[in-house]
Amino acid sequence: MPGTGGALSAVLERGVTLERQSKDYGQGDVKALTDDTAAAFAGAELPDTLTKQATFAGAERDALACLFDQIPKSPNTVLVRLIQATYEGQPAYLAIFVHGPAPGEPADRVQTWVVLVKGCTIASLAERVL
Repeated sequence: MPGTGGALSAVLERGVTLERQSKDYGQGDVKALTDDTAAAFAGAELPDTLTKQATFAGAERDALACLFDQIPKSPNTVLVRLIQATYEGQPAYLAIFVHGPAPGEPADRVQTWVVLVKGCTIASLAERVL
């Protein structure tokens, strides 16, 4: 994976689907999820083009609408996981993003955002610099 955009390109090609989990996440779980994702994508380059837009329907579209209403957008960001679970007992979406300075450059951080379903409000953010 180091030195290639393969890992992130593969995510873009297969797309991201909404993972429904029965797990109740806490802040420590969110940090661990962020750290695991950072380990998986360390050294990966952002694909040369991030212009390909995924098309979402149904639950994925609703989840992303809620998330992107709260989360700042960046052109050099790849969504790698989208989870529907609970966070501290409340229904939530977890969105995990890999960021980089520019296409073709190595990823430099991973962020996991937790947004509560009710009210689409941010409940947590964990970040790991690569």
